[in-house]
Amino acid sequence: VVALKILPPAMARDAENVARFKQEARAAARLDHDHIARVFFCGEDRGQHFIAFEYVEGENLRQLIERRKTIPAGECVRYMAQAAAGLG
Repeated sequence: VVALKILPPAMARDAENVARFKQEARAAARLDHDHIARVFFCGEDRGQHFIAFEYVEGENLRQLIERRKTIPAGECVRYMAQAAAGLG
């Protein structure tokens, strides 16, 4: 089971968008940390460009922020520390 990120077909018609999408996949594939979903594969099938990520069950940070609207400062610091550790 994986999570797929798909480049919208309208964007896939532009070679620059495809190049940026592939660069994103290469950059993400270099990251290896418990707080970052791992990239398994980047490819294209019948004109559909995709990145296959490790599937992580649960709510992501964007969903949490959209649902809660505000998050206490201390909790924000913990999330940012985790993100920074992953990027470090």
